Amino acid sequence: MTGREREAGLSLVEVLVVLAIVGVMSGVTVLGLGALDRGNSGEAEATRLANRLRLAADEALVASVPLALVWEERGYRFLAWHAAGARWQGAPGDLGRHHGLPAPLRLARDGGSGDAVMIAPDLPQPPAVLHIAGGGGTWQVAFDGFGAAVARVGD
Repeated sequence: MTGREREAGLSLVEVLVVLAIVGVMSGVTVLGLGALDRGNSGEAEATRLANRLRLAADEALVASVPLALVWEERGYRFLAWHAAGARWQGAPGDLGRHHGLPAPLRLARDGGSGDAVMIAPDLPQPPAVLHIAGGGGTWQVAFDGFGAAVARVGD
């Protein structure tokens, strides 16, 4: 085989390197485009609320301190009962910080009541059903005091 015939094509290694580069670049592009809506959708916010409710239930169980979810149409946060001061204060850590919902999402509770959702292992409460609506759909978060489930409501 002459030198000229060897230079006419690509080696297997060169083809594999090009395919790897194309694969990485397309993966980065797809992940970047997918992140544009991630975190701001009703589904993401409903899942975040359900996860935070589960975390609060675990915290209340482990620390033996009642917690309460206080909410408004545009956001929510958790409060902890401090027996020494006989009052509600912000829950420790991230739970105590107000979490605002991005526009156009809105939070509501079945029955329209603005009452807090109590979270205490020794204080039985009726299940709470919260709805996050806006942005093309409504998501329901059902909390029974220990676990939370997320479901899409309607179309």
